[in-house]
Amino acid sequence: MRHPKLPTMTRRTALALLGAAATIPLTGARAIEQILQPFPEGYGTDPNLIDPIVPWTGIMSEAQLKMAAYFADFILPAEGQAPAASALGIHEFINEWISAPYPEQTKDRTTILEGFAWLNEEANTRFGSDFMSVTGENRDNILQLAAQHKNAENPMPHDFFVRFRALVAGGYYTTHEGFRDIGYIGNIPLETYPGPSASVKQALEEQFKKLGI
Repeated sequence: MRHPKLPTMTRRTALALLGAAATIPLTGARAIEQILQPFPEGYGTDPNLIDPIVPWTGIMSEAQLKMAAYFADFILPAEGQAPAASALGIHEFINEWISAPYPEQTKDRTTILEGFAWLNEEANTRFGSDFMSVTGENRDNILQLAAQHKNAENPMPHDFFVRFRALVAGGYYTTHEGFRDIGYIGNIPLETYPGPSASVKQALEEQFKKLGI
């Protein structure tokens, strides 16, 4: 599944080997309410692949979308000819993903929304304001904290960082721009097929002899 706006890991190399500001903190009962609100129907058993639609609305608020865009660019910023993740709408893809009514997505929904709440709570605790209202340096420090937060008593921040990073990479590297960034060409139509090269033929002949063919 991908966002309809998307046409089809340096830190970037590592990932290649794997796939208005917020104003109200999302905490307590409000976070729980958002996580637990009911889902609409999914695609069903026979989705229309010719004219695809997304039969559910995104659950993220505008504030959360801005947090997601900032976090996505923290993971994959613009570099050389490769655009930043937010420029490709990866935050919107993640919104669609966690809004979908399927088991994997509903699990991610809780992880991501609880993670957003944690970011706001940390920003308020450390700097007296919500995540998107603090400086970029302070936002980056909080995200680094989540990445390094391997606390057995509270694994949520680290789990959130790891899962969000995976979703960003998965969304980014299934776009045409992501394909170009990792040098993926894909299938190229040929007018004629020249057949295997002489070296390939020789290697095949050697294997055939070993097999007694």
